[in-house]
Amino acid sequence: MGELIFLCVATVSLGFAFRAIRRDQGQRVSVRAISSVIYLVCLWVPAHLQASGAITSKLYKAGLTSAPTLDEIDRLCLQWAIELGVIALAEALIWAWRSKEAATTPKVAALINPRGTATLLIIIGALATILLQVPGLDERAAGGQGIPTLLRTSLLCGLAVIVYYRGFNDWKYKTVVAIGILWLFTQNIRSPLFVLFFAYIASELVHRRFSSKKRLTITVLIIIILAFGGALMSSLRANVVRDTGLSTQQVISQTFEDPLTAPFESGLDTLDGYRFSERLLPIVEPRPWDILNVVTTFVPRAIWPDKPSDLSVELSTSYLGYKGSGQYLSPAGYLSLVTGTWLGAVVGLALFTMLFAVLLRRFRSHFWSALILCTVFRFFLGGSSFDLYYGLTLVVPVLAVQTWLRSTWTPPPEIPVGAEAAGSTRRRTLTGPSQMSVVGASDAEGRSVF
Repeated sequence: MGELIFLCVATVSLGFAFRAIRRDQGQRVSVRAISSVIYLVCLWVPAHLQASGAITSKLYKAGLTSAPTLDEIDRLCLQWAIELGVIALAEALIWAWRSKEAATTPKVAALINPRGTATLLIIIGALATILLQVPGLDERAAGGQGIPTLLRTSLLCGLAVIVYYRGFNDWKYKTVVAIGILWLFTQNIRSPLFVLFFAYIASELVHRRFSSKKRLTITVLIIIILAFGGALMSSLRANVVRDTGLSTQQVISQTFEDPLTAPFESGLDTLDGYRFSERLLPIVEPRPWDILNVVTTFVPRAIWPDKPSDLSVELSTSYLGYKGSGQYLSPAGYLSLVTGTWLGAVVGLALFTMLFAVLLRRFRSHFWSALILCTVFRFFLGGSSFDLYYGLTLVVPVLAVQTWLRSTWTPPPEIPVGAEAAGSTRRRTLTGPSQMSVVGASDAEGRSVF
Protein backbone atom coordinates (compact mmCIF):
# COMPACT_ATOMS: atom_id res chain seq x y z
CA MET A 1 0.00 0.00 0.00
CA GLY A 2 2.80 2.41 0.89
CA GLU A 3 4.49 1.80 -2.45
CA LEU A 4 1.29 2.49 -4.37
CA ILE A 5 0.77 5.76 -2.49
CA PHE A 6 4.36 6.81 -3.20
CA LEU A 7 4.09 6.07 -6.91
CA CYS A 8 0.83 8.00 -7.10
CA VAL A 9 2.33 11.03 -5.32
CA ALA A 10 5.48 10.94 -7.47
CA THR A 11 3.47 10.55 -10.69
CA VAL A 12 1.12 13.41 -9.85
CA SER A 13 4.06 15.62 -8.82
CA LEU A 14 5.94 14.90 -12.05
CA GLY A 15 2.75 15.34 -14.07
CA PHE A 16 2.21 18.84 -12.67
CA ALA A 17 5.90 19.62 -13.19
CA PHE A 18 5.86 18.45 -16.81
CA ARG A 19 2.73 20.47 -17.57
CA ALA A 20 4.25 23.58 -16.00
CA ILE A 21 7.48 23.13 -17.98
CA ARG A 22 5.54 22.79 -21.24
CA ARG A 23 3.77 26.03 -20.32
CA ASP A 24 7.12 27.76 -19.79
CA GLN A 25 6.63 27.94 -16.02
CA GLY A 26 9.37 25.52 -15.05
CA GLN A 27 10.78 27.68 -12.27
CA ARG A 28 7.52 27.24 -10.33
CA VAL A 29 8.00 23.47 -10.05
CA SER A 30 11.78 23.12 -10.04
CA VAL A 31 12.16 21.89 -6.47
CA ARG A 32 9.39 19.29 -6.68
CA ALA A 33 10.59 18.14 -10.12
CA ILE A 34 14.16 17.60 -8.91
CA SER A 35 13.06 15.94 -5.68
CA SER A 36 10.54 13.65 -7.43
CA VAL A 37 13.11 12.44 -9.96
CA ILE A 38 15.68 11.77 -7.25
CA TYR A 39 13.17 9.97 -5.01
CA LEU A 40 12.23 7.72 -7.91
CA VAL A 41 15.64 7.16 -9.46
CA CYS A 42 17.89 7.24 -6.40
CA LEU A 43 15.60 5.78 -3.72
CA TRP A 44 12.82 3.64 -5.18
CA VAL A 45 14.69 2.06 -8.12
CA PRO A 46 17.85 1.09 -6.18
CA ALA A 47 15.69 -0.26 -3.35
CA HIS A 48 14.22 -2.84 -5.73
CA LEU A 49 17.59 -3.48 -7.37
CA GLN A 50 19.12 -4.21 -3.97
CA ALA A 51 16.16 -6.35 -2.93
CA SER A 52 16.53 -8.45 -6.08
CA GLY A 53 20.31 -8.74 -5.70
CA ALA A 54 21.06 -6.84 -8.92
CA ILE A 55 23.27 -4.40 -6.98
CA THR A 56 24.85 -4.64 -3.54
CA SER A 57 24.39 -2.03 -0.83
CA LYS A 58 27.50 -0.52 0.73
CA LEU A 59 25.79 -0.98 4.08
CA TYR A 60 25.55 -4.71 3.42
CA LYS A 61 29.24 -4.83 2.47
CA ALA A 62 30.08 -3.04 5.71
CA GLY A 63 28.02 -5.55 7.69
CA LEU A 64 25.73 -2.82 8.98
CA THR A 65 22.45 -4.09 7.57
CA SER A 66 20.95 -6.53 5.09
CA ALA A 67 19.40 -5.82 1.72
CA PRO A 68 15.98 -4.13 1.97
CA THR A 69 12.99 -6.44 2.09
CA LEU A 70 9.71 -5.78 0.29
CA ASP A 71 8.07 -4.92 3.62
CA GLU A 72 10.79 -2.38 4.38
CA ILE A 73 10.45 -0.88 0.90
CA ASP A 74 6.70 -0.50 1.44
CA ARG A 75 7.30 1.25 4.77
CA LEU A 76 9.94 3.52 3.28
CA CYS A 77 7.68 4.38 0.36
CA LEU A 78 5.02 5.69 2.71
CA GLN A 79 7.59 8.00 4.30
CA TRP A 80 8.84 9.09 0.88
CA ALA A 81 5.28 9.87 -0.20
CA ILE A 82 4.80 12.14 2.82
CA GLU A 83 8.13 13.87 2.21
CA LEU A 84 7.36 14.48 -1.48
CA GLY A 85 3.91 15.76 -0.59
CA VAL A 86 5.36 18.23 1.92
CA ILE A 87 7.94 19.43 -0.62
CA ALA A 88 5.29 20.00 -3.30
CA LEU A 89 2.98 21.80 -0.87
CA ALA A 90 5.75 24.04 0.48
CA GLU A 91 6.82 25.07 -3.02
CA ALA A 92 3.23 25.69 -4.13
CA LEU A 93 2.62 27.93 -1.10
CA ILE A 94 5.55 30.17 -2.00
CA TRP A 95 4.42 30.61 -5.59
CA ALA A 96 0.77 31.07 -4.59
CA TRP A 97 1.65 34.09 -2.45
CA ARG A 98 0.97 37.24 -4.52
CA SER A 99 0.47 34.95 -7.49
CA LYS A 100 -0.24 37.75 -10.01
CA GLU A 101 3.24 39.11 -9.47
CA ALA A 102 4.77 35.67 -9.71
CA ALA A 103 2.85 34.90 -12.92
CA THR A 104 4.57 37.76 -14.72
CA THR A 105 8.06 36.86 -15.79
CA PRO A 106 10.29 39.89 -15.22
CA LYS A 107 12.65 41.23 -17.85
CA VAL A 108 15.73 39.06 -18.04
CA ALA A 109 18.41 40.47 -15.76
CA ALA A 110 21.95 40.31 -17.08
CA LEU A 111 25.16 40.07 -15.13
CA ILE A 112 27.24 43.22 -15.25
CA ASN A 113 29.38 42.78 -18.39
CA PRO A 114 28.85 38.99 -18.62
CA ARG A 115 31.64 38.49 -21.18
CA GLY A 116 34.07 40.26 -18.91
CA THR A 117 32.76 38.34 -15.89
CA ALA A 118 33.26 34.99 -17.62
CA THR A 119 36.70 35.90 -18.94
CA LEU A 120 37.95 37.17 -15.59
CA LEU A 121 36.63 34.13 -13.73
CA ILE A 122 38.27 31.73 -16.18
CA ILE A 123 41.62 33.52 -15.98
CA ILE A 124 41.55 33.52 -12.16
CA GLY A 125 40.39 29.91 -12.03
CA ALA A 126 42.93 28.67 -14.56
CA LEU A 127 45.83 30.32 -12.72
CA ALA A 128 44.60 29.00 -9.36
CA THR A 129 44.17 25.49 -10.77
CA ILE A 130 47.76 25.51 -12.00
CA LEU A 131 49.34 27.14 -8.96
CA LEU A 132 47.10 25.79 -6.16
CA GLN A 133 46.54 22.19 -7.18
CA VAL A 134 44.49 19.80 -5.06
CA PRO A 135 46.88 17.18 -3.62
CA GLY A 136 44.88 14.13 -4.70
CA LEU A 137 41.58 12.61 -5.79
CA ASP A 138 41.03 11.06 -2.40
CA GLU A 139 40.47 14.52 -0.86
CA ARG A 140 37.08 16.12 -0.95
CA ALA A 141 36.72 18.68 -3.66
CA ALA A 142 36.52 21.65 -1.36
CA GLY A 143 36.42 20.81 2.31
CA GLY A 144 38.53 23.03 4.52
CA GLN A 145 40.54 24.65 1.76
CA GLY A 146 38.96 28.09 1.95
CA ILE A 147 40.39 30.70 -0.41
CA PRO A 148 42.22 28.24 -2.72
CA THR A 149 38.93 26.42 -3.31
CA LEU A 150 37.13 29.64 -4.24
CA LEU A 151 39.92 30.62 -6.61
CA ARG A 152 39.93 27.21 -8.33
CA THR A 153 36.13 27.20 -8.50
CA SER A 154 36.26 30.46 -10.45
CA LEU A 155 37.15 28.43 -13.55
CA LEU A 156 33.96 26.37 -13.27
CA CYS A 157 31.91 29.51 -12.58
CA GLY A 158 33.30 31.18 -15.69
CA LEU A 159 32.36 28.17 -17.81
CA ALA A 160 28.87 28.16 -16.26
CA VAL A 161 28.40 31.84 -17.18
CA ILE A 162 29.32 31.08 -20.79
CA VAL A 163 26.92 28.11 -20.91
CA TYR A 164 24.11 30.18 -19.42
CA TYR A 165 24.66 32.91 -22.00
CA ARG A 166 24.83 30.24 -24.73
CA GLY A 167 28.40 31.02 -25.64
CA PHE A 168 27.54 34.65 -26.42
CA ASN A 169 26.96 33.35 -29.95
CA ASP A 170 30.74 33.40 -30.30
CA TRP A 171 32.70 30.34 -31.45
CA LYS A 172 35.69 31.32 -29.29
CA TYR A 173 33.69 31.10 -26.08
CA LYS A 174 32.04 27.86 -27.21
CA THR A 175 35.48 26.42 -27.86
CA VAL A 176 36.57 27.39 -24.35
CA VAL A 177 33.55 25.53 -22.94
CA ALA A 178 34.31 22.44 -25.03
CA ILE A 179 37.92 22.42 -23.82
CA GLY A 180 36.75 23.00 -20.24
CA ILE A 181 34.30 20.08 -20.37
CA LEU A 182 36.99 17.80 -21.78
CA TRP A 183 39.38 18.84 -19.02
CA LEU A 184 36.74 18.33 -16.31
CA PHE A 185 36.05 14.84 -17.63
CA THR A 186 39.73 13.93 -17.40
CA GLN A 187 39.72 14.99 -13.73
CA ASN A 188 37.22 12.20 -12.90
CA ILE A 189 35.08 14.52 -10.78
CA ARG A 190 31.49 14.67 -12.01
CA SER A 191 30.10 17.48 -9.81
CA PRO A 192 31.37 20.31 -12.08
CA LEU A 193 29.60 18.79 -15.08
CA PHE A 194 26.30 19.01 -13.20
CA VAL A 195 26.95 22.70 -12.56
CA LEU A 196 27.27 23.27 -16.31
CA PHE A 197 24.17 21.14 -16.92
CA PHE A 198 22.06 23.30 -14.61
CA ALA A 199 23.47 26.45 -16.23
CA TYR A 200 22.06 25.03 -19.47
CA ILE A 201 18.73 24.16 -17.80
CA ALA A 202 18.39 27.63 -16.28
CA SER A 203 19.11 29.23 -19.66
CA GLU A 204 16.51 27.06 -21.36
CA LEU A 205 13.93 27.87 -18.69
CA VAL A 206 14.44 31.62 -18.87
CA HIS A 207 14.14 31.51 -22.67
CA ARG A 208 11.02 29.31 -22.45
CA ARG A 209 12.46 26.74 -24.82
CA PHE A 210 11.15 23.58 -23.14
CA SER A 211 7.82 23.92 -24.93
CA SER A 212 9.74 22.45 -27.87
CA LYS A 213 9.78 18.65 -28.09
CA LYS A 214 13.20 18.89 -29.72
CA ARG A 215 14.61 20.71 -26.69
CA LEU A 216 13.11 18.21 -24.28
CA THR A 217 14.59 15.36 -26.30
CA ILE A 218 18.04 16.97 -26.30
CA THR A 219 17.81 17.49 -22.54
CA VAL A 220 16.88 13.84 -21.93
CA LEU A 221 19.86 12.74 -24.06
CA ILE A 222 22.16 15.00 -22.05
CA ILE A 223 20.84 13.47 -18.82
CA ILE A 224 21.51 9.95 -20.12
CA ILE A 225 25.04 10.92 -21.18
CA LEU A 226 25.67 12.49 -17.77
CA ALA A 227 24.38 9.38 -15.99
CA PHE A 228 26.64 6.97 -17.83
CA GLY A 229 29.52 9.42 -18.11
CA GLY A 230 29.29 10.02 -14.37
CA ALA A 231 29.33 6.27 -13.74
CA LEU A 232 32.49 5.90 -15.80
CA MET A 233 34.17 8.86 -14.12
CA SER A 234 33.33 7.48 -10.68
CA SER A 235 34.78 4.08 -11.61
CA LEU A 236 37.95 5.64 -12.99
CA ARG A 237 38.31 7.74 -9.84
CA ALA A 238 37.82 4.69 -7.60
CA ASN A 239 40.46 2.84 -9.61
CA VAL A 240 42.96 5.61 -8.89
CA VAL A 241 42.05 6.16 -5.23
CA ARG A 242 41.97 2.47 -4.32
CA ASP A 243 44.96 1.63 -6.53
CA THR A 244 43.26 -1.45 -7.99
CA GLY A 245 45.74 -1.57 -10.88
CA LEU A 246 43.12 -1.89 -13.62
CA SER A 247 43.72 -0.35 -17.02
CA THR A 248 41.35 2.29 -18.38
CA GLN A 249 39.96 -0.22 -20.86
CA GLN A 250 39.26 -2.71 -18.08
CA VAL A 251 37.47 -0.07 -16.02
CA ILE A 252 35.34 0.91 -19.02
CA SER A 253 34.47 -2.72 -19.72
CA GLN A 254 33.51 -3.41 -16.10
CA THR A 255 31.49 -0.22 -15.81
CA PHE A 256 29.33 -0.94 -18.84
CA GLU A 257 29.14 -4.70 -18.44
CA ASP A 258 25.61 -4.06 -17.19
CA PRO A 259 24.67 -0.54 -18.37
CA LEU A 260 21.33 -0.49 -16.54
CA THR A 261 22.94 -0.89 -13.12
CA ALA A 262 26.23 0.93 -13.82
CA PRO A 263 24.99 4.36 -12.63
CA PHE A 264 23.75 2.82 -9.36
CA GLU A 265 27.10 1.13 -8.71
CA SER A 266 28.98 4.39 -9.19
CA GLY A 267 28.18 6.28 -6.01
CA LEU A 268 24.48 7.17 -6.22
CA ASP A 269 24.12 6.24 -2.57
CA THR A 270 21.03 8.23 -1.61
CA LEU A 271 19.15 5.09 -0.57
CA ASP A 272 22.08 3.82 1.48
CA GLY A 273 22.24 7.22 3.15
CA TYR A 274 18.55 7.13 4.00
CA ARG A 275 18.78 3.65 5.57
CA PHE A 276 22.14 4.47 7.21
CA SER A 277 20.63 7.53 8.89
CA GLU A 278 17.61 5.54 10.08
CA ARG A 279 19.91 2.97 11.63
CA LEU A 280 21.93 5.62 13.47
CA LEU A 281 19.05 7.87 14.54
CA PRO A 282 18.35 6.06 17.85
CA ILE A 283 22.01 6.05 18.90
CA VAL A 284 23.35 9.40 17.68
CA GLU A 285 22.76 12.64 19.54
CA PRO A 286 21.07 15.40 17.49
CA ARG A 287 23.61 17.69 15.83
CA PRO A 288 21.81 20.95 14.90
CA TRP A 289 25.10 22.86 14.87
CA ASP A 290 26.29 20.82 11.89
CA ILE A 291 24.36 23.29 9.71
CA LEU A 292 27.06 25.84 10.59
CA ASN A 293 29.51 23.80 8.51
CA VAL A 294 27.97 25.52 5.49
CA VAL A 295 30.11 28.49 6.52
CA THR A 296 32.81 27.05 8.78
CA THR A 297 34.03 24.63 6.10
CA PHE A 298 35.75 27.62 4.54
CA VAL A 299 38.00 27.92 7.62
CA PRO A 300 41.23 25.87 7.30
CA ARG A 301 42.11 23.55 10.17
CA ALA A 302 45.47 25.28 10.35
CA ILE A 303 43.56 28.23 11.78
CA TRP A 304 40.93 26.23 13.68
CA PRO A 305 42.49 22.86 14.69
CA ASP A 306 39.44 21.76 16.71
CA LYS A 307 36.88 22.57 14.03
CA PRO A 308 34.01 20.02 14.17
CA SER A 309 33.97 17.45 11.39
CA ASP A 310 31.24 17.25 8.80
CA LEU A 311 28.51 14.95 10.16
CA SER A 312 28.55 12.64 7.12
CA VAL A 313 32.34 12.32 7.26
CA GLU A 314 32.35 11.65 11.00
CA LEU A 315 29.66 8.97 10.83
CA SER A 316 31.16 7.35 7.74
CA THR A 317 34.56 7.15 9.42
CA SER A 318 33.13 5.72 12.64
CA TYR A 319 30.69 3.17 11.24
CA LEU A 320 31.79 2.44 7.68
CA GLY A 321 35.56 2.81 7.91
CA TYR A 322 35.79 5.54 5.30
CA LYS A 323 38.89 7.74 5.22
CA GLY A 324 38.17 11.43 4.80
CA SER A 325 35.05 11.03 2.65
CA GLY A 326 31.40 11.01 3.59
CA GLN A 327 28.55 8.63 2.83
CA TYR A 328 25.45 10.27 1.39
CA LEU A 329 22.89 10.75 4.16
CA SER A 330 19.96 11.82 1.96
CA PRO A 331 18.08 15.05 2.80
CA ALA A 332 15.58 13.43 5.16
CA GLY A 333 18.30 11.28 6.70
CA TYR A 334 20.61 14.22 7.32
CA LEU A 335 17.85 16.44 8.71
CA SER A 336 16.65 13.64 11.00
CA LEU A 337 20.15 13.33 12.46
CA VAL A 338 20.34 17.12 12.82
CA THR A 339 16.97 17.46 14.54
CA GLY A 340 16.79 14.07 16.25
CA THR A 341 13.48 12.92 14.71
CA TRP A 342 11.98 12.02 11.34
CA LEU A 343 9.20 14.55 11.98
CA GLY A 344 11.87 17.21 12.45
CA ALA A 345 13.34 16.14 9.11
CA VAL A 346 9.97 16.63 7.40
CA VAL A 347 9.72 20.14 8.86
CA GLY A 348 13.30 20.78 7.74
CA LEU A 349 12.45 19.66 4.20
CA ALA A 350 9.54 22.10 4.15
CA LEU A 351 11.74 24.98 5.31
CA PHE A 352 14.49 24.08 2.83
CA THR A 353 11.96 23.94 -0.01
CA MET A 354 10.41 27.27 0.94
CA LEU A 355 13.81 28.97 1.18
CA PHE A 356 14.95 27.81 -2.24
CA ALA A 357 11.54 28.43 -3.81
CA VAL A 358 11.80 32.03 -2.59
CA LEU A 359 15.29 32.30 -4.10
CA LEU A 360 14.13 30.83 -7.42
CA ARG A 361 11.17 33.17 -7.51
CA ARG A 362 13.43 36.15 -6.84
CA PHE A 363 16.14 35.17 -9.34
CA ARG A 364 14.15 33.11 -11.85
CA SER A 365 15.31 35.32 -14.72
CA HIS A 366 18.92 35.67 -13.65
CA PHE A 367 22.13 33.63 -13.79
CA TRP A 368 21.80 32.97 -10.06
CA SER A 369 18.95 30.57 -10.84
CA ALA A 370 21.51 28.15 -12.34
CA LEU A 371 23.45 27.95 -9.08
CA ILE A 372 20.26 27.68 -7.04
CA LEU A 373 19.03 24.72 -9.12
CA CYS A 374 22.42 23.01 -8.84
CA THR A 375 22.44 23.41 -5.05
CA VAL A 376 18.91 21.99 -4.76
CA PHE A 377 19.95 19.00 -6.88
CA ARG A 378 23.07 18.33 -4.84
CA PHE A 379 21.23 18.52 -1.53
CA PHE A 380 18.46 16.16 -2.61
CA LEU A 381 21.03 13.76 -4.04
CA GLY A 382 23.49 13.76 -1.13
CA GLY A 383 21.94 15.50 1.83
CA SER A 384 24.59 17.22 3.94
CA SER A 385 25.82 20.64 4.96
CA PHE A 386 28.67 20.10 2.48
CA ASP A 387 26.21 20.25 -0.42
CA LEU A 388 24.99 23.67 0.71
CA TYR A 389 28.58 24.77 1.24
CA TYR A 390 29.33 23.66 -2.32
CA GLY A 391 26.59 25.98 -3.53
CA LEU A 392 28.26 28.87 -1.72
CA THR A 393 31.60 28.10 -3.36
CA LEU A 394 29.85 28.73 -6.69
CA VAL A 395 28.15 31.94 -5.59
CA VAL A 396 31.09 33.68 -3.92
CA PRO A 397 33.48 33.93 -6.94
CA VAL A 398 30.77 35.35 -9.21
CA LEU A 399 29.55 37.67 -6.49
CA ALA A 400 33.10 38.92 -5.88
CA VAL A 401 33.68 39.67 -9.57
CA GLN A 402 30.28 41.37 -9.86
CA THR A 403 31.03 43.53 -6.83
CA TRP A 404 34.37 44.55 -8.30
CA LEU A 405 32.83 45.32 -11.71
CA ARG A 406 30.07 47.34 -10.13
CA SER A 407 32.64 49.64 -8.60
CA THR A 408 34.93 49.91 -11.64
CA TRP A 409 33.00 49.28 -14.84
CA THR A 410 31.51 52.17 -16.80
CA PRO A 411 28.48 51.16 -18.87
CA PRO A 412 28.41 52.17 -22.57
CA PRO A 413 26.80 55.56 -23.17
CA GLU A 414 23.17 55.76 -24.26
CA ILE A 415 22.56 57.09 -27.75
CA PRO A 416 19.56 59.44 -28.11
CA VAL A 417 16.52 57.90 -29.73
CA GLY A 418 16.65 60.51 -32.48
CA ALA A 419 20.13 59.37 -33.45
CA GLU A 420 18.89 55.81 -33.85
CA ALA A 421 15.97 57.03 -35.96
CA ALA A 422 18.45 58.87 -38.14
CA GLY A 423 20.13 55.60 -39.02
CA SER A 424 22.50 54.91 -36.15
CA THR A 425 22.81 51.24 -35.25
CA ARG A 426 24.93 51.81 -32.14
CA ARG A 427 21.97 51.99 -29.75
CA ARG A 428 20.61 48.69 -31.00
CA THR A 429 24.01 47.14 -30.53
CA LEU A 430 24.35 48.31 -26.95
CA THR A 431 20.87 48.36 -25.52
CA GLY A 432 18.53 46.47 -27.80
CA PRO A 433 16.21 43.84 -26.31
CA SER A 434 18.50 41.01 -27.34
CA GLN A 435 21.28 42.48 -25.26
CA MET A 436 19.11 42.37 -22.15
CA SER A 437 18.47 38.71 -22.76
CA VAL A 438 20.64 35.78 -21.85
CA VAL A 439 22.51 36.21 -25.12
CA GLY A 440 23.48 39.78 -24.37
CA ALA A 441 27.04 40.98 -23.89
CA SER A 442 26.26 43.32 -21.04
CA ASP A 443 23.64 45.02 -18.97
CA ALA A 444 23.49 48.29 -20.86
CA GLU A 445 22.26 50.18 -17.83
CA GLY A 446 24.98 48.74 -15.64
CA ARG A 447 22.48 47.93 -12.92
CA SER A 448 23.31 45.50 -10.17
CA VAL A 449 20.87 42.91 -8.89
CA PHE A 450 22.24 42.98 -5.35
